[in-house]
Amino acid sequence: MNISTTALFYRLVAALLFLAAQHHSLAGSATWSQNPMSTDWNTAENWMPTTVPNSPSDTATFGASDVTTLSINTTAVEVSTIVFNRGAAPFTITVDSGNGIVNLFITGNGIVNNSGVVQSVVGGGQAGVFLSNGATAGNLTLFGGDAGQFFFMDSASAGSATFVVTSDGVFQGNLLFFDNSTAAEATIATSDFAITTFDGNATAANGTFTTTTGGGVDFGTNSTAANGVFTFSDGGRTVFTQFATAAQGNFTAEGASASIDLGGYIDFAGSTTADQGHFVINGGRAQGARGAVMTFFEDATAGSAKIKANGGTSGGEGGSIRFSAQSDGGLARFSLTGNGNLDIGNHGTGLTTIGSIQGDGLVFLGARALAVGSNNRSTTFSGVIQDGGISQGTGGSLTKIGTGIWQLSGANTYSGGTTVSEGTLTIGNTTGSGTGSGPVQVNSGTLTGPGIIAGAVTIGSGSGTGAVLAPRRGEAQPTALTMQASLTYKADATYLCRLSTQQAKSDEVIANGVAIESGAQFTLQVAGRKRLPAGTTFTLISNTSANPIAGAFANLPTAPLCARAQTRSRQAIPAAMAMTLS
Repeated sequence: MNISTTALFYRLVAALLFLAAQHHSLAGSATWSQNPMSTDWNTAENWMPTTVPNSPSDTATFGASDVTTLSINTTAVEVSTIVFNRGAAPFTITVDSGNGIVNLFITGNGIVNNSGVVQSVVGGGQAGVFLSNGATAGNLTLFGGDAGQFFFMDSASAGSATFVVTSDGVFQGNLLFFDNSTAAEATIATSDFAITTFDGNATAANGTFTTTTGGGVDFGTNSTAANGVFTFSDGGRTVFTQFATAAQGNFTAEGASASIDLGGYIDFAGSTTADQGHFVINGGRAQGARGAVMTFFEDATAGSAKIKANGGTSGGEGGSIRFSAQSDGGLARFSLTGNGNLDIGNHGTGLTTIGSIQGDGLVFLGARALAVGSNNRSTTFSGVIQDGGISQGTGGSLTKIGTGIWQLSGANTYSGGTTVSEGTLTIGNTTGSGTGSGPVQVNSGTLTGPGIIAGAVTIGSGSGTGAVLAPRRGEAQPTALTMQASLTYKADATYLCRLSTQQAKSDEVIANGVAIESGAQFTLQVAGRKRLPAGTTFTLISNTSANPIAGAFANLPTAPLCARAQTRSRQAIPAAMAMTLS
């Protein structure tokens, strides 16, 4: 039997109504006796004076005693404060649900532990321990028990207490934070399909959370992970729904340690955000072991988070970051290593925008489009961008956006083409194609690099704001960019060529067929002060096609440049475009 959050809410309301109907005529503040008659909280003779602490203004105090194990099992109890005096022995207070509705309500100052030793509060079955108003769970306090139910409401605080939240095979253990309550500095371990929940405006604050074996940490309506530290393993997970935010939390999801086990996973759904959180999604740790998974569903966004997917070890699968439905990558920074991967194949709109990608891992596009660069950062990615992934789709495409520089150094295989809309795309691969098998369209921004491009390349749109081909951009010396298919300069294109007099070397573009439309510009930038011999010749465009270069740059050969440039023919430029310095 599982207790849902909704069911727990109604159980909470019923318990509060039950509490309000009680009469506390025999209640009063008291100290647990040094020689009590029994372990029963509700026996007056166990207290000094002989009254049971059980009203909103009462304080229950514990010091030296021969009996340090107490039980609340006959009726609900409410106190303002529980105090453990200096020198008190370790006590265990058990709230037992064996006889109807049995709950402990702490509604004032909370637990004050001056003893210097750990004091324990144990819940079981469906028994509840409720802290409300400004009550705190205190320090050196341990809350536990199979299927314990622990509630924080109003502005109550978990203090620096420790919580062990488990299920017992019949009832689900729960730790719930409502309203403006806070986990504060608490240490919380959730396992065995038990759940820790934040709802309303509740916050994880600076808590430390360890979640294993199917346990969960759920964030609901407007709640926040704040600066909490979270670790998920063996099927442990966290789910964000209903405008919840990861804020600046630190999250680590571990991969499985065996092929039959589950890793941790992190889900964002609804209108939630990873905000400025830090996330590490680790791979499996044995042959065939599953990696941890982070998934964005519905309208969720990765915000400005830093998200890293690490590869598996010892043959394990990589950690995986996935986007589906209308989710968005925002300005998030993604780092991928080994077989750690980013997969957008199940995205519903066909376009996913993210801040940046770096590392040497894997990107799966399926049949979708990925736009990279929204955070304007400059990064290098040496892994493989490809079709396929969980959707097995083909035809994935890539768009460079933002003002930063993105360098692709791997042999990529995606097939849907590449577009440069802003900033700089640097192609730095030495084998295969840096841009997959499809065409490359530079509408604005710059295409650079010493790499290899398989598909046809078009610089400019013909009527845009300008696009640039500049092989050397970002390189230490002039370089050659190789295109295995054709190169077209549109009317709004510029070929920016750099020449080093010190090295007597210039940039070069190698293409299998070149067309230069009317209006395209050529710009030469010269570095160095070494004087070159008259008649020195540099090859700026090497046309490997049997057909000559079609067209000419509008500003050659008569326009003023950094150095005067001339072509061998003003009309039809032959297979090699040469430049003479004089």
